[in-house]
Amino acid sequence: MEQIINILEDSLFFVFHVFPHLANVRVKEIKHEHNYFLFGVVNGVKQFATNTRQREIKKINM
Repeated sequence: MEQIINILEDSLFFVFHVFPHLANVRVKEIKHEHNYFLFGVVNGVKQFATNTRQREIKKINM
């Protein structure tokens, strides 16, 4: 019975602490990607590129 209680406590710990922490880390990574990548529209097409590549795309389309 004590083992079952320990498993339940560990499960609740995972659900309410570890899982949200992992999700939060993933959200931070996504935010970092959006800071690193520019989202722009070139000739009506959405582009997802680094700053350097975005400048190259703009030069090509001038």
